Amino acid sequence: MKIRLQHRKWFLLALVCLCLFCFPARAEEAEEAETAGIRAYGTGYEDFSFLFDGDDRSYFASEGSVELTIESDTPFAGLYLKLDAPCGAYEITVSGSGETLTAGTAGFLHEYVALSETSSVTICWDGAVSLSEIMLLPGGELPADVQVWQEPLEGAADLLLLVAQPGDDQLFFAGLLPLYAARGVGVQVVYLSDARNLTNLRVHEALDGLWASGITVYPVFGEFETFLTDDLDATYARLENLGHSRKELEEFVVENLRRFCAQVVVTHGESGEYGCGLSMVCADLAKASVSLASDAEFGIASAETYGLWQVSKLYLLDAQSPDVLLPLDEPLDELGGLTPFAVSQALAYPCHISQKWTWYPEWLNSSSTAAGLESWRTDCYALAFSAVGEDAGGNDLLENIAELHADRLAREEAARLEQERLEQEQLEQERMEQERLEQEQLEKERLEQEQLEREASIAAAAAAAQESRDSLAPLVALLALLVLLLLAAVAALCRRRKR
Repeated sequence: MKIRLQHRKWFLLALVCLCLFCFPARAEEAEEAETAGIRAYGTGYEDFSFLFDGDDRSYFASEGSVELTIESDTPFAGLYLKLDAPCGAYEITVSGSGETLTAGTAGFLHEYVALSETSSVTICWDGAVSLSEIMLLPGGELPADVQVWQEPLEGAADLLLLVAQPGDDQLFFAGLLPLYAARGVGVQVVYLSDARNLTNLRVHEALDGLWASGITVYPVFGEFETFLTDDLDATYARLENLGHSRKELEEFVVENLRRFCAQVVVTHGESGEYGCGLSMVCADLAKASVSLASDAEFGIASAETYGLWQVSKLYLLDAQSPDVLLPLDEPLDELGGLTPFAVSQALAYPCHISQKWTWYPEWLNSSSTAAGLESWRTDCYALAFSAVGEDAGGNDLLENIAELHADRLAREEAARLEQERLEQEQLEQERMEQERLEQEQLEKERLEQEQLEREASIAAAAAAAQESRDSLAPLVALLALLVLLLLAAVAALCRRRKR
């Protein structure tokens, strides 16, 4: 009995080892996940089903590099990806056509990628990535909430809005972005803090809010922390303790002024609206940076990269003594009949879901107009600096820079025409090169044909000669025989005569 039990233990151990060797574990490869006719499988995640669950407020980091294959019962012609942080370039291979696209080069967290119609793609990230959602979109018009971002306005910002953190742009500046987006002005938004020290969701809420307000130019997110203080010096001290000197902060703002060639800069009031220390810092930095941006001795790295820049005007929020009252309560056809303030109030700020537990929404919704807000109206701005003279009209932040704006548009149009000319030249060169190659190919084919014809002619002549020789061969043989017979007869005759 003991022998049998011992044999049974060895048998079971051998069976377990056999299973381990014959069926190796595949923890690195996720099981196939299927959701509503979409199947996803690959490596880097244990499960890919979270990508199609409709929850875009949860992000999951991969276990190293990712290779993801997506198959769909319904053909699609575009992907809309939501990433938590820039991950560098990644490749998308379209099944069937074999087309390979490179995406992610611009660092957009919400990115649309157009494809040739397919039912399957493979996406590869060479390194770790944090993902939330992937949408498969058909061809044709895209849904309104699919964000197709333009790259930041390098050297072409009519208006640069510097705000302390995500949400401020739709709260204390409610109506500003929808107004100038509707007017077709080049607006660049720069956030001093991305608020990631509190939650990663703030940057995604910022993107959603900008898109809802009509801004399609991707913003800049500074990586400074956000926190609550109510004093300018205390805020600088707190930032210093976190490793950020005043010079570093100034260099960040100056770099963006130079990078975008901002004509008009808009930021918080000196009092920080409700007394927010980081908003006070924005105002203080902006006042210093409009001069520093044209100083060759300051921010040498950004000066070498972008050149020096002279800002035309700087505005601060100021409800007490404004120089400009923006028409934020006038309905605009470009906004579907809504007022610019209503767009921020009803469409853009609600995207900041993480802020709905604060007092901010109650304050913003306390009035249906910007002019009716208590304490901090969002339509009042004071001119803190001007290199183009004082305002006279009092209702437009771009006053006195219309010519500069027109010059920029003219430069852009000239650049566009030059680009079209260069592209046309390139196409013409390609056409001529193609024609040259086709002519060379035709000439080559002609010469080859002539060579073939010559070779065929030579071969035919040789064959004819051979045939002629072959037909004369019997006659030559007969003549040779007759000659031999004649010679033999002559020889015989000569012998007889000798006798």
